Amino acid sequence: MRWKDATWNVFVCIATVALSSFTTEMRAERTSGQDGPKSKLQPSLCLSRCLLLLVATLSLPLFILPTPFVRPVAGVVFLATLCFGFVRHFIPYWDERMKRKGVTGRDMHKPLPAPVLSEGMGLVSAFVFVLAAVASQVLLKNDDKKLVEYNAGLLSITLMTFLGFADDLLELPWRAKMLTPLVASVPLLVAYTGRTTILLPDWVFPFVDSLAAFPALLEQSLSVWISPATVALRTFWASVVDSTGALYSHLFASGLLSRVGMFPEEFSFPSLLASLFASFTAFLQTFSSSLSGLLTGYCLLPTASPTEALAFAAPLPIPSSPASLLSSLDTRDSHDAPGPFSAPGPGLAAAWLTTADAFDLQRNDMRIHSPSDSIPAGSTVGWGTGPPVVVDLGAFYYVYMALLTVFCTNAINIYAGINGLEVGQSVVMSFFVIVHNVVEITNNWLPGNASTEATLVWRQNYFSLILSLFFFASSLGLLSFNWYPSQVFVGDTYTCFAGIYFAVVGILGHFSRTLLLLFLPQLLNFLLSIPQLFGLVACPRHRTPRYNAATGKLESSGNLTLINLILTVAGPMTERKLLIVLIALQLCSCSAGLLIRYSSGIYMLFL
Repeated sequence: MRWKDATWNVFVCIATVALSSFTTEMRAERTSGQDGPKSKLQPSLCLSRCLLLLVATLSLPLFILPTPFVRPVAGVVFLATLCFGFVRHFIPYWDERMKRKGVTGRDMHKPLPAPVLSEGMGLVSAFVFVLAAVASQVLLKNDDKKLVEYNAGLLSITLMTFLGFADDLLELPWRAKMLTPLVASVPLLVAYTGRTTILLPDWVFPFVDSLAAFPALLEQSLSVWISPATVALRTFWASVVDSTGALYSHLFASGLLSRVGMFPEEFSFPSLLASLFASFTAFLQTFSSSLSGLLTGYCLLPTASPTEALAFAAPLPIPSSPASLLSSLDTRDSHDAPGPFSAPGPGLAAAWLTTADAFDLQRNDMRIHSPSDSIPAGSTVGWGTGPPVVVDLGAFYYVYMALLTVFCTNAINIYAGINGLEVGQSVVMSFFVIVHNVVEITNNWLPGNASTEATLVWRQNYFSLILSLFFFASSLGLLSFNWYPSQVFVGDTYTCFAGIYFAVVGILGHFSRTLLLLFLPQLLNFLLSIPQLFGLVACPRHRTPRYNAATGKLESSGNLTLINLILTVAGPMTERKLLIVLIALQLCSCSAGLLIRYSSGIYMLFL
């Protein structure tokens, strides 16, 4: 029965796509024959290639998922197939109207005259995606909690798509783009009712132990260091004020300063030098006493030694004349007496060990042992062999989710600039998200009375799978027009839509760390772009490569992006070749990311 249902649904997918594509082609022929050619837009990718990729991806969950999932997922697959057909059908329609309204841009990587293409075609893909996601809510009608999160995720996606379309029309600055995802993440964060805990492997015990003991150590250190230093600094500041007043009084009494601030009428240079030295000596004597009080406070610190205390207890020697001052400077050996930067004593280390040994954290079934706990000889207990550690981040988990939303949205937005790259990378990553969801559902599905933890895992990934199938199909329909040579521009509308989609499925599906493994090229591009994004280096609005009309190839423009880095290392190349290289890089990095995720050696990192 399972294979029969899967085969039947694959056949329905093929028939639906073929019917939709046939309708699109007939409409294009009909409109071109009325009053001249109204729409010359043709897909960049042929139907057979798109159909092969679509059927292979959508049939994957039907043949791998457990039998109870086949029928409900078949409905999702059918809606996803309609998404692909509707996107291919409506893009020519919206392209014509966008050009009429002047929402266009020039493809600067083509020979002159640069072709004029419509902007913001990602709006079609996002609109069809939201319609399909709303229609699929019937699959969650018996789960009110998940339904609330589902609708909150759709609201965040809709808001971010609207902000992206506004960016296409208003051309918002980079700093505004960095902050707008926070607005779209509000519904998602408000409706989130899941866990705020993360699982850590037991090899982090020493690090967690150190972090847990740090507050107590800091409190003890501040009580020992700040109290004496505060008293000494207060005394020192009062002495500086008194010394400054005494210096001014001595200068005025000696006749060096008059009431109008000028020198007296009769004076000689030797008398002036003697008066200045006398004033300096008076100031230095007052300053020496205050400095001695300040350094006495240092003796109360845990790292001060008795030798340092004796050295700082005596006041500084004050020369009686300029000759004695020069003599003392000439004969003094600065290495005889220890100073405040000598090797510290054992006080701080002892305080650390005392605080760490006294610290013992117990939470549920987790215990972090202090360094003084002994392990029996011959024991096999070590890092990576114990149970995982449960850490509740609380409110910080919401901060993490907000930052993840900002990163995902802007990571795709700044990793763009050539035909097909924005949609191509999103299609590749969504395919691997589907693979991850299918594997997680299969591994955690247990018939009968399954454990609560396993049920929670497959429910989260089932929610992510529904949205991912819709996103893949709608994006593939858009890619058929955006592949090189592009017929439309997707604009910031699509990059914002794709970024918020990945953030929503990663957060509500609880696989944000796995999601970051799929974003390795985007993460590298973001790190390279930090100086320009934060204003340290001049940042133009478009950081795309430079087109060389003589060679017909793209060259590095000098901007800090991964695309320009590849062109710098590999040399100039055509736009088509560069696109294939970048998509191949995305495929390899996503494959490596899933291999890392399911590698037995580091599996504990992703519990």
